[in-house]
Amino acid sequence: MTLPTDTMKIYFVDDLPPQTVAMLQSLYSRSPKSVIEHLETVTATGAEKFMDQYYVGYGHKSIGDCGTTTIFLEDVSMLAAKAIQDTPLYNGQEASTRYMDMASRPLVDPAGIPEATELQRLWMELYRDTLTAMTRYFEIKYPIQPGERESTWKKAILARAFDVSRGFLPAGVTTFVSWHTNLRQAADRLRVLNYHPLPEVRQLSQETLTDLKESYTASFSHRSYSESEEFLAQTVPASTYDHQSPYNVYGLGSLRFYDTKTHFDHRHLWEKRPAKTELPRATEAFGKIRFTFSLDFGSYRDLQRHRSAYQPMPVLTNAKFHWWYMNQILQTPEGTGLQKRFLDATERLHNLVRFLRREKGEKLGTEFAQYYVPMGYEVGVTLDCSLASAVYIAELRSGQSVHPTLRAVAQGMASYLAGELRVPVHADMGPDLWSTRRGDQDIVAKPVPGSPEDRSPRAKT
Repeated sequence: MTLPTDTMKIYFVDDLPPQTVAMLQSLYSRSPKSVIEHLETVTATGAEKFMDQYYVGYGHKSIGDCGTTTIFLEDVSMLAAKAIQDTPLYNGQEASTRYMDMASRPLVDPAGIPEATELQRLWMELYRDTLTAMTRYFEIKYPIQPGERESTWKKAILARAFDVSRGFLPAGVTTFVSWHTNLRQAADRLRVLNYHPLPEVRQLSQETLTDLKESYTASFSHRSYSESEEFLAQTVPASTYDHQSPYNVYGLGSLRFYDTKTHFDHRHLWEKRPAKTELPRATEAFGKIRFTFSLDFGSYRDLQRHRSAYQPMPVLTNAKFHWWYMNQILQTPEGTGLQKRFLDATERLHNLVRFLRREKGEKLGTEFAQYYVPMGYEVGVTLDCSLASAVYIAELRSGQSVHPTLRAVAQGMASYLAGELRVPVHADMGPDLWSTRRGDQDIVAKPVPGSPEDRSPRAKT
């Protein structure tokens, strides 16, 4: 066999606008010339003119897959962030409530009545005071040890306190979310979000689409068909949230395999699999595993990041507050007082939810009420995933740095996979342990060379 090692060429193109990159790639499908020659064609023709003629005019949507952009959305609610991310094609990042103080964040208050505004204020005060109480408690419970860096220890203590206090943040608190997407997916996703039941999501969708049209006119000048828009207007609001999710259920493991014999015939694919190694994609042919359980909304936000699994978006209600958060605050000297304030706020929440349901109807009122429900309340989760996906989630989310409420779910998944399916799972099944390692999980500016903070090693001269 002769390999074309003498003629093989590899080029990187990273400094061109998205539409230009899309056009450059599309020329490969029609002309067997080097990208160097194609780049000259792009420069001469202009990406705008080409995209208008071929991408939009002839419906070659795959060309839009080749041009990417990154959208940064700031001061949007936790609910809006989840709406953007509710697609297996999402790529991006979001502000972490486990590492950031959210006390001064603005709030989205769609009800606009004094009772609703006051309730959000009470939740935010409870968040701040819980953060203070838990920080003091953990400083005493986990004193700094010899050899530990004080700055790292303080960050780890604060992260532990955030784990508890975030349960009292109302979902209407604002966050930052980035969305890296190609032009085609942006158009398709925003088209759906235009009909989301929450006005905030519809507004951000429309404004984002307007900005994209201005920046990439040719890629966002598709024709609109009234029949399609009417269909979306009816189906999107009806199917955005899963109102049928089972609450307060911990039924990990409702298994469906298309071919059990095939599953066991291929045991060699995983029996000797080492840790930190994913199963081959071929295991997707065995069918799906369905896990159903309840989980606090704060931890659900982390679980939803796993795009390999299908997770219908649950609706956040005031049905049940996760016991873990209350158990944590009751360990502090201020716990009884914080619990009393929580119970007072929950009564106000119940009244507000009843009001919104009367005003807007049972379904829409429940969806609007989410802005006033703290993230420690539980949602019913349905997780449909392949064997490879289930193993990956169970192993990753059972780690010590994962939030304790999500760790418990991941450990349950691991037990099911190992016990019922006899699949070796490299999960951490131990109890939650204190460590300052989370204090190192940060993004910080590098010190200026030669400054007192600069401890980087240098060669002797």
